[in-house]
Amino acid sequence: MSTEADFVHLFAQTYESYRGIHPGSDGKGDHWQTWYTRWLLDVSDLPELLGFKPQPDELKKILLDLDEEYPIDDPALSWQEYMGKQLFSFFQGKLQED
Repeated sequence: MSTEADFVHLFAQTYESYRGIHPGSDGKGDHWQTWYTRWLLDVSDLPELLGFKPQPDELKKILLDLDEEYPIDDPALSWQEYMGKQLFSFFQGKLQED
């Protein structure tokens, strides 16, 4: 499995790609989770970083859950850095279970 920094970089790239396609957005729009899920699975290096391709519904749920937790956790991190770090932690734990 790759490093936490790889996931943070990947999510930052995804965020910037979304903003490039949706100018004026804050990196999130009405259906951001669907776009991010498709991008992460079909365009980005996520499957390569993990060594497997997560199920789309699972990844979408993870993204939604993390987005809800972000303001509660109130980290000193940007949203995209938080999401990258949390995705890394989630998948690292999942791989250790298997």
